[in-house]
Amino acid sequence: MTFLVEPLTFTSSLTTEFLLQAQAFSREQRDSQKARKVYLNTLAVCAVHFYCECTGVETDLTASNSWNAATRTLTNAADLVIQGKGRLECCPVLPGDEVFQVSPEAREDRLGYVVVEIDEAAYEARLLGFSQTAESQLYTRKLSSLEALLEAIVDDVPETDRSAPSAPSVTTGLVRLSQWFSNVFDELWQDPERVLAASYRGVVETQEPDSQPSRKRVKMLDVGGYKIALLLQTTYLSDTERDILLKVCPGDRNVLPQGLLLQLLDDSDSVVMQTQTKRADNFISLNFQIGIEEAFSVQLSLKDSQVTEQFLS
Repeated sequence: MTFLVEPLTFTSSLTTEFLLQAQAFSREQRDSQKARKVYLNTLAVCAVHFYCECTGVETDLTASNSWNAATRTLTNAADLVIQGKGRLECCPVLPGDEVFQVSPEAREDRLGYVVVEIDEAAYEARLLGFSQTAESQLYTRKLSSLEALLEAIVDDVPETDRSAPSAPSVTTGLVRLSQWFSNVFDELWQDPERVLAASYRGVVETQEPDSQPSRKRVKMLDVGGYKIALLLQTTYLSDTERDILLKVCPGDRNVLPQGLLLQLLDDSDSVVMQTQTKRADNFISLNFQIGIEEAFSVQLSLKDSQVTEQFLS
């Protein structure tokens, strides 16, 4: 098997509140290019502020230059004050952008730089990563994970327990993924578009090349008292191999519980791959390739609760 683990990112919806605030600030500007810049800056600041709320980090919007009318007009302000720490610069980019131009006033007196992808078509803002320093440009491919951001703004990021709990445990029956290509699904495995809230559909979006037929379904699970959505996509690679993508996101909250452990088990119940949530993750994922008619299990664990789903590729 070949395994891939996605870096830690954070996606939030561009809520009506975010959009109205950005529109109000942009209307202060007479120049259309300046208005557009203020609009994107405000959305980026709002997204980072929401991330901080989810992680329990205290901010002070009113003390931020980005929330001061005069400073917004005279500078390219996109900062967010972290109480007791300093200023984060929130750097908006559009989908496909690889470089962000850092304004001169933002190159000093900053805790760091958070790059935020603003996807207006999908009404989403995605925190791509973090850089503690910046010169004139930031390259999206060179950003550190958001784990580095947490280390910069959180006084104590507790270590998570990676040991798998033993009880209580729930194991479901075998799911034959080959049947999915004939559009035969167990009723508990549902269409993500119908089950998930609009704000999380972007989290579980997956690419489906025309030349490679795919099927995806989501199942709602109860893990340690939390409603968890487990999405599985299976993609036809060849007559002998399939690609499997697993994604886990909240069923009814903004973020996943900290310490939720996602494990891939082989047919002998040995752990071959795993990932675990940290603070404010709104999804985690595993990606691997597997032969046909090969058995594997997916296990979700949180404290003393454990749920196992069994599959045949």
